Amino acid sequence: MSFKLPDHVKLPTSPARHNLAIAEIVIFSAILPFQILIKLVQEWQHWGIHHKHRRHPIRCFFRGWFSILAILCQIRIIGFALYISTNNPVKSVVVAEVILQSVGASPLLWELSLVLLRCGHAGDKYSKNTVYPKFLGTLLRLTRAPIIASAVLFVIAGCILNTTVLKAGSLVLLAAFVYVAGISIFISVTGYKQLLHTSGQLGLWLVVATLPFYTVRVVYLVLVEFGSIRFNPVLGDWRFLAAMGLAMEVPILLLLMIAGVVVEPLEFGSQRFLRLPSARQGDSTEARLDGSMSVGYILDESADKVSA
Repeated sequence: MSFKLPDHVKLPTSPARHNLAIAEIVIFSAILPFQILIKLVQEWQHWGIHHKHRRHPIRCFFRGWFSILAILCQIRIIGFALYISTNNPVKSVVVAEVILQSVGASPLLWELSLVLLRCGHAGDKYSKNTVYPKFLGTLLRLTRAPIIASAVLFVIAGCILNTTVLKAGSLVLLAAFVYVAGISIFISVTGYKQLLHTSGQLGLWLVVATLPFYTVRVVYLVLVEFGSIRFNPVLGDWRFLAAMGLAMEVPILLLLMIAGVVVEPLEFGSQRFLRLPSARQGDSTEARLDGSMSVGYILDESADKVSA
């Protein structure tokens, strides 16, 4: 169902809503440079694992600036900057706000699935090889399709002002979240968790820790599309946006940033990494659940030597 907006829209004004918008801009502006720096260093140190072309500082910075979490921060900054720019915006500004508020949940879920996938690559040295069986890696990669689809639906719905497409986008994102959450819990409660390196297991638990926050965030997204106008982040009650939006997104963002550093660590000088607790000194341990996968970790014997 389509809806029409007047050429100029009178937004609800209150000091609390205005202060919330400023707080969001400040918070995400503070997080953004840290995320860019972390991603820049990770790209520089692990460039050969992810890319085949020549490493260059500008390329690393570009990938850091356009990393998933950095994009989320920029979306939030732009969205709330548009809100506080005027109390009587033109229709195009309101449409842009609706799109930015709706599409912002997709990058978080994308990063969640990406960190979960990288947990299988974590080890004494982050590598291309994964300990996940082929079917599990495929299932994790399949999460990208519905996440992209939901973001596209949100953009289309905002452009044509169609509530039906907005609702479809929220339902697709809800289904994608249930799918990713199910895989996360499945790995954490089954023997596949034991295949992960210690850093991979810690990354997995950090991903699982984001699920309660993301559940509330997705419920809020569904309420925005299917509930009353008071849930609308642009026109509704600002307290729902603060409690179910900002208060949920910031912990998710920080936990995913920490998890990303855990599974793909930053190296400064000599760094001693966590090792599989089940491994013996000097041994090559194999982690197997079925015949389709076998990965060995070679531990550095010199790391365990203690001088008398």
